[in-house]
Amino acid sequence: MRIITLLTIFLFSFSSAQSSIIIYNRIINFDNDTNNIISDYKALVFEKNHSFYFNIYDRGDEILKFLKENNNIIKSTNVVFNNNEYLKIKDNSFSKEILFYKDLNQNYNWKITSEIKNILGFKCKKALGEFRGRKFEAWFTSEIPTNYGPYKFRGLPGTILSISDTEKMYVFEAIKIIKNIQPNINVESKLSFKFPLGLDEYLTYKEYIDLNNTYLNERRSRILSSLPSGAVVQETSKNHEFDLEKSFEWEKEPEKP
Repeated sequence: MRIITLLTIFLFSFSSAQSSIIIYNRIINFDNDTNNIISDYKALVFEKNHSFYFNIYDRGDEILKFLKENNNIIKSTNVVFNNNEYLKIKDNSFSKEILFYKDLNQNYNWKITSEIKNILGFKCKKALGEFRGRKFEAWFTSEIPTNYGPYKFRGLPGTILSISDTEKMYVFEAIKIIKNIQPNINVESKLSFKFPLGLDEYLTYKEYIDLNNTYLNERRSRILSSLPSGAVVQETSKNHEFDLEKSFEWEKEPEKP
């Protein structure tokens, strides 16, 4: 009985009613060249019923102070809001205007393995999944009882502390965890914008990708038109070949001859 009681206390040391924060180091490496690595930091702020994921500008040493001070504003080009049903995303990474889109895809095909390792003092299990053209390895802990993770990743019986695609092009590693913050953090009040209330005010994800493709195609055309006469250009990839999400559920596989 004492063991069960202590385990229960530990599991609920993360209060679902209070805000907690996980800081992730995101590493992008397209060609396995250590000189071409992109490294930045992301914050996941979550409670029982929702989470916010957004860019930060350092390792998060001052994140709690920043979020608690009244006048500070989150200026992130990409913000992911998860309400346990669907994802609402704000993005202005390629557009001058802010775009809002909804992403209703929740099919990661997770398969939980028997492998275990420790991350930041938490016992984690390994899961394998697939998402929009890439295969992923995730490490999650049920000791933080949510189904959240970095970016759009979710749906496991515990919080994802580490995830990467199997080619190691995209890696997300938790480097700091702050639990049970009082009073709760009202992330929405810190945003430099407001999420629309009605889902009909959001682009579908396909509509968003179509706009992004138009932007990429127009930029490619401008670059090609600026090249000197006779220049040889080798097209090596599709628009999203090197993106984290490189293929989409509405795309049809080409028919085999």
